[in-house]
Amino acid sequence: RPAAAWEAARVEAGVPCGRVLDIEAAFAQPQAVARGMTERLGPREVPVAANPIRFAGEAVLPQRPPVPRGSDTEAVLRSLLGYDEARIAALRAAGVIG
Repeated sequence: RPAAAWEAARVEAGVPCGRVLDIEAAFAQPQAVARGMTERLGPREVPVAANPIRFAGEAVLPQRPPVPRGSDTEAVLRSLLGYDEARIAALRAAGVIG
């Protein structure tokens, strides 16, 4: 039976219930649309859930897409571990870092 039929039968029987929605249907709900619960990230404009925490009078800050994997590897090795260029090159040559 379709979900609507199960929901109708439960409501008729007095059983509190609600449908479990997939992501697309959840984001299309009027409340989600009114609250701006989705945003689009990156050049491909991938839809993602927006931050649900809102404060009166405060602007909602947009999310940023994640940085590409490994983009900070060398900076971390230099700043936190004190590795020099030769050691980083050796790690790269050994396939330890990409």
